[in-house]
Amino acid sequence: MRNIYLGYSTVFDAVELRSYFDYDEEHPEGWSKYKQNIGFVSVDPEGFEPYGLDSCPSGRFDPGRMNSLLPFRVEDAGVWRAFDFEKIKAVFFVEAEKVKQMSDESVSLVGPIQISAYDYEQ
Repeated sequence: MRNIYLGYSTVFDAVELRSYFDYDEEHPEGWSKYKQNIGFVSVDPEGFEPYGLDSCPSGRFDPGRMNSLLPFRVEDAGVWRAFDFEKIKAVFFVEAEKVKQMSDESVSLVGPIQISAYDYEQ
């Protein structure tokens, strides 16, 4: 089983989110902002994917659009209650066994949810 957190940002767009998860030259060990603030370990490239508002023809995210973007289905409709879709600029998923905290000033996580595999692996 894979442990997945769904996330969103009301601050960052998808490009900025990618940088948040990338190598941080200002950190002495190069840790990403994600690892510094939320996660315990760096994220593998296939274990993270951001999506921006440009992925939404309506100009905003909603549960249906999220399920069409993600490489897995979120069956529990209650998961979406944590998302304020009116304010979100970008969403993402991240595969992680555990996290230090569920949010910082830039991103918020929801979960974890467990999946057996990504859709493309089945």
